[in-house]
Amino acid sequence: MQDKLQMKLPGPYKHVMYIVESCYVDCGYAAYAYVNNYISVYQGKYYKDVAVSMHEIGHNFGLGNPHYEDDTGKMCYNPAKNWQIGWYNDCKKMPTLPSQASWETMETIVGIADYKKNNMFPVVLKLETGTSNNYFVGFQSSRGNKMKITKKQMTS
Repeated sequence: MQDKLQMKLPGPYKHVMYIVESCYVDCGYAAYAYVNNYISVYQGKYYKDVAVSMHEIGHNFGLGNPHYEDDTGKMCYNPAKNWQIGWYNDCKKMPTLPSQASWETMETIVGIADYKKNNMFPVVLKLETGTSNNYFVGFQSSRGNKMKITKKQMTS
């Protein structure tokens, strides 16, 4: 591949998508990607599926597999993942919280849709708890980037 392209991959690119046109035997996957890497591999037409490609690119960004009760496998770009990836680094905040068991604080945040219009306020807040479980807070407005998730009841 690199000889044909006359460059060593990834070359000037941050991410490279390989598309496998057909498998000798059923591949058993739509796509896969390496975590913190530039490579993602897609079976046939799955590279056209936005949910599949965003899931695999999420792995390239360093994200692990999401875990949902419905096993949909949607990659979740939520406030915790935005913090992990480093998106909105210029608009994130980690407020200093009192060390007492009960505390109250007030912060103003903006949604992703207003990020460029009002970047004096954070898009993501990280609340450190002193344990391995921290809280990440974000705001989703009724406009901008959004997706409807529907849970379906499985019947036998």
